[in-house]
Amino acid sequence: MDERQQILRAANRGDIEVLRKMNDRFGLDWSRCVYDKTGDSALHVAARAGHLLLMRYLHEEGEMNLEQTNLDGKRPLHDAAQFCHFKCVEYLIGQGVEIDPMKRGDWTPLMLACTKQNDDIVKFLIENGASPVLRNKDGWNSFHLACREGNATIVSYLLKKDPILLQSRSKNGRTPLHTAALHGNWDVVNVLIDLFKDPEEVKDTCGTTPLMDAVRSGHVEIARRLVDAKVCSCECRDGMGMLSIHLAAQAGNIESINFLLDECQTDVNSPAHDLSRPLHLASREGHADAVQHLLEQGADDSLKDSHGRTVSSVLFFAVLRQPLICDALCPKKCVL
Repeated sequence: MDERQQILRAANRGDIEVLRKMNDRFGLDWSRCVYDKTGDSALHVAARAGHLLLMRYLHEEGEMNLEQTNLDGKRPLHDAAQFCHFKCVEYLIGQGVEIDPMKRGDWTPLMLACTKQNDDIVKFLIENGASPVLRNKDGWNSFHLACREGNATIVSYLLKKDPILLQSRSKNGRTPLHTAALHGNWDVVNVLIDLFKDPEEVKDTCGTTPLMDAVRSGHVEIARRLVDAKVCSCECRDGMGMLSIHLAAQAGNIESINFLLDECQTDVNSPAHDLSRPLHLASREGHADAVQHLLEQGADDSLKDSHGRTVSSVLFFAVLRQPLICDALCPKKCVL
């Protein structure tokens, strides 16, 4: 094992005495002791592992730069925040490091902390000047990430600090409500709905609503909450002219299909702009159970889309993925 590997392994263990002896013996240039593949230094390793005393030694005795970056542009503060080491975060900020450095993809320490749902670190970063409105390459800010992870405490805290975050949109027009609904985060959805005041349907650039995301993912309770609060409508169409029932069928989600048919009174034969019916979409995706269920609910398998295709005529492609799809229609109607 070469000298550099010994140093980095000792750093991973938090073994200050071994590092001190090696430094006394060789007079180390700490900034050059990095992993080839990642560029992580001993300081990155210490921050990731939560070795506060080692961080102090490397900086105060080894004179390491606390802003040293690895090959992804990550600094020790990124690692300390991402791996939930509050004392390390506290030390780094106390030493005056930049609060909002961007790593590759434009991720800040606060964004990484929000993905780990660590209330204390998120609050500490904010109180020390971290900005929740900064965006990564996809246009997501820390609030989007908090909504994705589902920590309602962090979401409420961020909104209290900056209410305008509720109106955040990513580059493809996704709102925090889209994100929370897609990931089934009930508590967060409730927080957002209680503050929601937009009278118009919330759509992303594809025309997708939070309700569509919820039914596609099978989060029926959230779908019901969105409809009851009049935030979303079952009659809204996306950019392809699809209703929520089309997306539920396309995903093969029977519980969502039942909600839309029984509680929203959506027509089981509703056409999209290309005249595709829910039955077409379930068949095309190979969802045998959904096809059977739609037929039981009155879906008409003789209806054609704008290309003149009935459900049977699209089965050839579906059967390649899911042979059982034919069981709903065969042997009576299969034309293959």
